[in-house]
Amino acid sequence: MLVFVLILVAVFITLIVLTKKFWWWIYRNDLEVPTGAMLFFYGLVLFFAILLWITTPLEYRTKMAEFESVKQTIQNARSENISEFERITIQNTVIEWNAWLTSSQYKDKHFWIELVPSEIQDLTPIE
Repeated sequence: MLVFVLILVAVFITLIVLTKKFWWWIYRNDLEVPTGAMLFFYGLVLFFAILLWITTPLEYRTKMAEFESVKQTIQNARSENISEFERITIQNTVIEWNAWLTSSQYKDKHFWIELVPSEIQDLTPIE
């Protein structure tokens, strides 16, 4: 993700630098190109990329802590005498959290943008 943000910053700076040279070409050829709109658009994309880069790992870390808490709660609940309905509810919760864990571990391994913390590989599925 850092590489993506750096590329956006480079494009944004290049557009600002080229704007001065670009205006000369526009006036010479009597053309109207919305350079300000381009700069605004790239600035907006850069802003949201940085926001995504900051907030997404925090969200994953929160989910990882929640996963560990749910895992411990489920292990404690299984040791007690529970009804069949409660057992089914626990099993559905286990399926949902294991699906989230598998999806997150896949994203960490296969996506080149590092939004998922690598510590997620240390988590084990709920049994």
